[in-house]
Amino acid sequence: MRRIVVLLALVSLLSGAAIMVYACERAENLRVSQLFVVPAVHIPSYTVIRPDMLVEKEFSRKLANEPLFVRKEELVGKITTVPLQPGQLVYRSQAVSQATFRLTDDPTLEVLSFPVDPSTSVGGQIQIGQRITIYRLVAVRPQETASTTGLAQDTAAVEVVAENVLVVDVHPGAEMDGEEWSTPAHFLTVAVAHETAVKLIRSAGGQRAEYDLWVSLAPAVSSSLANAGADQIPPITSIATPHIRPGVWND
Repeated sequence: MRRIVVLLALVSLLSGAAIMVYACERAENLRVSQLFVVPAVHIPSYTVIRPDMLVEKEFSRKLANEPLFVRKEELVGKITTVPLQPGQLVYRSQAVSQATFRLTDDPTLEVLSFPVDPSTSVGGQIQIGQRITIYRLVAVRPQETASTTGLAQDTAAVEVVAENVLVVDVHPGAEMDGEEWSTPAHFLTVAVAHETAVKLIRSAGGQRAEYDLWVSLAPAVSSSLANAGADQIPPITSIATPHIRPGVWND
């Protein structure tokens, strides 16, 4: 009789343990909601997301398998690719890193491209991530002097357009000369301040007629570059040269 009682107690104990395990699993499954990060306000596209723009809201746990942002820290600092409405779930394609979307993680910089001749840009060997110095070579009209006995002496003015400029992309291309392709060109994409962008556009736009752009690799370590802003332009310096060969884009 005692054996039967012990056996029944053992069976009851095992049954209770099984029921407890099942109850715990069911309780976990009954947790149907989970916190997800959502916009607290309307966030326009092309906007860097700040912490004060976000709140957390409960949604079904089944959404955890979707490519959604879950925590605030995952979304802060990303840039929106589409407008975001208050309370909506944010998919990972709707907010990406700034470096992915704008080629730079600095939201204050402008990104632009300009063409350069490989022969005047380190032989076309400039790479992404390098820093460059951009020069503008301006041909000066020859002047006849008594010392040259009627022979004209060519001169040129060299101007530093921008220093310590970050290269974010390099794309090879070619320039059309009439109906034929001329010397291949490289298109350098850089991230610069607005004032430098204006100078680059003016220089690149005028090089077809009167300028040649030259690009060099910036010094790896230079206290002068660290202390001087990228938009500081040194005075124009005239140099004498035996002959100024028209650039690729000169007419």
